[in-house]
Amino acid sequence: MTYGAIAYGPKSTADGYSYSKGNMAEAVHTAMANCQQHGGDCKIVVTFSSGCAAVAAVESKGTFSVGQGNSKAQSQSKAMNACTTAHGSGCQIEAWTCTGN
Repeated sequence: MTYGAIAYGPKSTADGYSYSKGNMAEAVHTAMANCQQHGGDCKIVVTFSSGCAAVAAVESKGTFSVGQGNSKAQSQSKAMNACTTAHGSGCQIEAWTCTGN
């Protein structure tokens, strides 16, 4: 089993991700390290052990939603649907990643 994570900073819009890591701690560390290179408000917003995950955000509002699925398209669709439902129009995919099997 492999692990992945996405870190996102809603104010800076920085993101970082990891995939195909050997354990969850490594996945979280890598995602945070990648995000912190671009912004100081990063936090882990989703972790997963199979499949894919995505973050959709309305940058101007500093709001975001996440989605998980079996494919890139499914995770992005779920993130966009959650974002649009919660935050209205203006949602965009900010980051996505998939683990290996």
